[in-house]
Amino acid sequence: MDALAPAPTRLALGVVTYNSPPAQLQRLVRSIGPAADRLVPLGCDAALVSIDCGDPADWPALAIPHRRLSPQGNLGFGGGMNRLMAEAFADARVGWFLCVNPDGVPHRDLLAELLRFAARYPESLIEARQFPEEYPKSYDPVSGLTLWASGACLLIPRRIWSAIGGFDDNIFMFMEDVDYSWRARGAGFTVRVAPRALFGHSVLDRAPDLQVEAWYYQSARYLAYKWRRPAEQAGFERVILERGFAAALPALPPLERPNSRPPADTTPAMFEHGFTYAPIRWGG
Repeated sequence: MDALAPAPTRLALGVVTYNSPPAQLQRLVRSIGPAADRLVPLGCDAALVSIDCGDPADWPALAIPHRRLSPQGNLGFGGGMNRLMAEAFADARVGWFLCVNPDGVPHRDLLAELLRFAARYPESLIEARQFPEEYPKSYDPVSGLTLWASGACLLIPRRIWSAIGGFDDNIFMFMEDVDYSWRARGAGFTVRVAPRALFGHSVLDRAPDLQVEAWYYQSARYLAYKWRRPAEQAGFERVILERGFAAALPALPPLERPNSRPPADTTPAMFEHGFTYAPIRWGG
């Protein structure tokens, strides 16, 4: 591939930490350096911007520029990423923002593959392909077209951020990436998986957590409320009460912020496949 156009020339990596173990961040940093080196032939470089939502993170020295934003409490994933995107895109050199989970490991070719894919599909949100476990949602193996993209390693081009803004601040945790993907599609963009852009992210060894499960249902309830699906909203509310995730249903927030306003086009929303939010890729 020929070098990218002279402007923009920078890919910003955004990391939100929450009591991230030092060994985890060391592993992430060791993998970022070789991945950033592979951007040089494309006429691009990388920089990192981070924010702590818990205790101050113990970051090792990086081979790329690193700006740490002042903590503002526990903003959640979407809230933290929104602060990072605003900071990153304030730099005119930045053409793309990459959400990166701190517990993941970028393959050395990840960043270059994402930008190559973005050059082919500049009107797309682009998700890295996770390994050793992939999300079971379906996607086209050639074009990468899919219905939503995971925020664990998600490339957001400036033009999409300029058009639809960041994540919905009303979603504290989980499914903010589903909502963001639906909003992007409703605005005329596409969502894709880059099959050769690999991001190591193992999740199967996580212990069951009732708080996490409660957040899932609370976020799903909000998603159904926002996307005007009253039957699905009522179903999630029944589970919340029956499972004891809340003694009473908390009030839903007003849909007044730019990123939380009810969408004019609700057709991208898909609830019939449960928390997969898409047809299952393998099997029935």
